[in-house]
Amino acid sequence: YAGVGNIVIENNILKHATYTGIEMYNYTNPAATAGNYIRYNLLQNIGETTYNWGIGILVYNNFYADITNNVLDNVRTGVQTGNYYSANPGTTGSISNNTINAWRLGIFHNLWYGSASPITVSNNTINAIAHTGATKWNGMLISSFGGAANTDVKDNFINIPDSITFAAPGYTAGYNVWNDNTTLPLVISGGTVTGGDYGVFVNNYEGYTSNANPTFVTIDKVTILGSNIAGVYVKDSPSNTNGATVY
Repeated sequence: YAGVGNIVIENNILKHATYTGIEMYNYTNPAATAGNYIRYNLLQNIGETTYNWGIGILVYNNFYADITNNVLDNVRTGVQTGNYYSANPGTTGSISNNTINAWRLGIFHNLWYGSASPITVSNNTINAIAHTGATKWNGMLISSFGGAANTDVKDNFINIPDSITFAAPGYTAGYNVWNDNTTLPLVISGGTVTGGDYGVFVNNYEGYTSNANPTFVTIDKVTILGSNIAGVYVKDSPSNTNGATVY
C-alpha cells in the first residue's frame, strides 16, 4: 500500500483466496508509479458470494503496470483497475494476453479521470464459467472515465456459453459501458464476442446499478456472434433519474 514502483511479480501460483490474489494499491502514498510487471502467474479459485469479493489482480491509485500473460482460473473478477488520476511516470500500462475464466466479471476497468494516462487492454481471452450464486456476467465493464482520460480496448476475445443464463434482471454481456463521459469517445475495436444476451451493452444505469453521466462510445470492427437479445444494445434506462444520454 506504500506507493511502490519497479515491482516484478512473475511465475507464481496463487490459489484459494476470498479477497484478492495480487493487490497493488498505492494507498498511503498515491503518487503514480511505473516500471511494474505482473506476468506469467497462475491465479486460481479466487472469490466467494457471501460478501461478493474475489479479484485475481487488483491495481489501484495510479499503479501503472503491465499485466500480461497470466492465467486467472475460476475467479469472481479477473483484473480490476481503479482511481487513476495522475499521469503515468513511465512506460508500463497494459492488460494484455491474459486468459481469464471468470464467473462474474472478466476485466473491471474503472474510474479514470483528471490527468490519468491511457492504457491498452488487448488480446485477452475472457471466458464465462458457471458458479452457484452468481446473478449476472460481464466480460468487460468499462466505467467512470471522465475528462481527457481514455483507454485503448482492442482485439479481445469474449466467450459466453449458452449454459450461462440468469433470470431477469440478471443478464450476460460481452462489454458493458457505463458512466463514460470523456472528451473523446472511448473506442472498442476488433476481437469477438460470442454468445450472451448482449454483445455490447451501453447504458446509463445498469452497469453499476446507479445513475451515470452521459456516455459516448465507438464500437468498431467487433465481430459479435450469437447474441440472445441484441448484438449492440444502447439503453436509456427507465431507472435513470438524471437524464444522462447514451450514444
